[in-house]
Amino acid sequence: MNTLAAVLWKDIINELRTKEIVLSMAAFSVVLVVIFNFSLVINRDNIGHLVPSFLWISIIFVGTLGLSRTFAIEKENSAITGILISPIDRSMLYFAKVLSNLLYVLIVQFLLLFLFLFMFNINLTGNILMLIIVMVLGAVGFSTLGTLFSTMAINTKLRELLLPVILFPVIIPVIINAVKATSLIFSGGGYTEIKPFLNILIAFDIIFLVTSALVYEFVVEES
Repeated sequence: MNTLAAVLWKDIINELRTKEIVLSMAAFSVVLVVIFNFSLVINRDNIGHLVPSFLWISIIFVGTLGLSRTFAIEKENSAITGILISPIDRSMLYFAKVLSNLLYVLIVQFLLLFLFLFMFNINLTGNILMLIIVMVLGAVGFSTLGTLFSTMAINTKLRELLLPVILFPVIIPVIINAVKATSLIFSGGGYTEIKPFLNILIAFDIIFLVTSALVYEFVVEES
């Protein structure tokens, strides 16, 4: 746990000093929402379908940008080498990276949600608490796999291009269920309708987290 706290604190302090990851993700978020605002026509008939879909598309694209930068920073000045030669448990290193990436994704997620609600003048009538739960579960699944694959791509010359290519196909189950659950919430659906998608999200999050933690030691040693 000391290792987890130390690595997480290092990442937070580094981001507070540079503001590189969050600011780039926030700027990209604003650009995406402005483009969608001029290209989409939102009304009561399609709000439950269009907004959740484009919201999660934005989250995935912006989140991938952040994931590629978190490990690119570690590659600079061989910082990753200093971490790997330290006598620390690799699973704790993985969990620390997941938490730092999850923090960035959550910040951008709720920024995007606010921008979508504001730009399209949407009054959210669904269960806000349920929406928060869905977004957190989606962010956990995205961050767990994103951390693993961004570590795998760290030494490749085209890591910014390779990361979405290997990440998107695997993350599809999480995105589909997150979009469906969010769509039901925007349409005023109840808990009984949303529960099956929540269960699937929880199951995938657990599977991705446990599997990635088990194989991370072998992945990071090859990085």
